[in-house]
Amino acid sequence: MGKDSNNINDEKRRILYRSRRGMLELDLLLVPFIENRFEFLSNAQRQLVERLLNLEDVELHELMQHPQRRPEFQQIIELIVQYRQQQSSL
Repeated sequence: MGKDSNNINDEKRRILYRSRRGMLELDLLLVPFIENRFEFLSNAQRQLVERLLNLEDVELHELMQHPQRRPEFQQIIELIVQYRQQQSSL
């Protein structure tokens, strides 16, 4: 495993820990997405995930339902929600 791979794994573990919010609705959206899609995100998308996780649970939950309220997060939220919908349809 290369240095970049180790850095991604460390970053993924840290983000995964932060994505466990204790609010079931958020956990069901965030945790599987981070577990399965994080390494495929661009650096810019990873930074957006980090910024998203800085939000309070209530605001984050609201944004998951209405991503257009914060255009800077809309793309990453749509990816998270789409991933959840794809997994639910399997």
